[in-house]
Amino acid sequence: MLCDGEVVLHIEGGQYATQTLSTHLVTPSISPSVNLKTLLNLKNYVEAYKTCERMNARSGWLEFGEQAIADLEPDIGRQHTQCNGILF
Repeated sequence: MLCDGEVVLHIEGGQYATQTLSTHLVTPSISPSVNLKTLLNLKNYVEAYKTCERMNARSGWLEFGEQAIADLEPDIGRQHTQCNGILF
């Protein structure tokens, strides 16, 4: 079972083992820019925003903004609105 980057496995003897995936790992010991990239890849914009606030760097805000706009997927939005009679 996978939940928030932790994999829980049932092993012999009725025991459980947990493992945190490195793709979901966000820790203070890693640089804030690496954490930001991880959060953006996971589309966790709430935590990414907080990371940008802590970084207080123009590059972080630009990366955050570009990824947020890219993830809006405007083509899909246009298709949906055209089906409902709304045209851009």
